[in-house]
Amino acid sequence: SKATEIARSMVVRFGMDTELGQVSYEPETSPMLDTPNSRDWQPRRYSEATAGAIDAAVRKLIDGCFQRALAILSINRPLLDQAANDLLAKETFSAAELNEIAGRLSPLPAIVPDQMFGVRHAV
Repeated sequence: SKATEIARSMVVRFGMDTELGQVSYEPETSPMLDTPNSRDWQPRRYSEATAGAIDAAVRKLIDGCFQRALAILSINRPLLDQAANDLLAKETFSAAELNEIAGRLSPLPAIVPDQMFGVRHAV
């Protein structure tokens, strides 16, 4: 839910989709009216076609992030399994132990973010 909310803000508020462009389709909400359902009653200022494109862009972003997370977990599976076994044996990790594990994580191969997610970075 939170990931979808962030992805939607990236697309409709911050113009971070290459196909929809650097257009803000929804204005900032007032902090005074920022309740969980406050965006539901605001009038939509774009067409059904744009709404569909927004939904597709959000979905593409979420799917890309999910695939990236799976890749990170897959590449680091042996380390994660070892850490899980150590945690079962010890029940807790110190901050130093967690930092040591984090330092051994293998990075993903370099991929240009625009190619992976279709995201335009705000300048």
